[in-house]
Amino acid sequence: MAIKLEPFTPADIPSAIALHTRIINGPASEAREYEWQLAVVNPHAKIVKATLDGELIGAAGFLTHETLGLQWTSPERRAWAGSAEKELEERLEEAREEVLHGDYDLWHAYLSFLAPEHRDTSAWSDMITWGLEQADEAEKRVYVQASTSERVMYEKLGFRMKAVVPLPEGDRYLMLRRADL
Repeated sequence: MAIKLEPFTPADIPSAIALHTRIINGPASEAREYEWQLAVVNPHAKIVKATLDGELIGAAGFLTHETLGLQWTSPERRAWAGSAEKELEERLEEAREEVLHGDYDLWHAYLSFLAPEHRDTSAWSDMITWGLEQADEAEKRVYVQASTSERVMYEKLGFRMKAVVPLPEGDRYLMLRRADL
């Protein structure tokens, strides 16, 4: 059966958390669950899921320019971060500001993941392309914080690395994609 792209709904959150937990081989993150709950009700978020035979195998989210950077600057966003998470967030924030200079007139690709057994399919690029096409229609740049394993995939879709942030779990690549590609 073919992989399908479908709208992500609140009913998908438990499956997304379970799959993400399996992918990272660690405990479920309260912060990640909170992010999903906020994203799914955010009118400025666009989220797609990839399914195979009705089973969720991945998802990709995009916050539109209409969020005005609140995903990073909101007091509520900062309130739930623990001290270790807060230190890492501060390092990412500093690098992000060096890249964006406070210009949040862009889309933010985030909450993206794919089951490892489906990485040799087109599901990842299909999900990301789904959002990029909408950002292109809005004539907006797209920002992403990519992992080492994701970096090459994003580069193939037109993203360019702007900064590298070394973190204990692996480097994060702050990348931008122009709107005129």
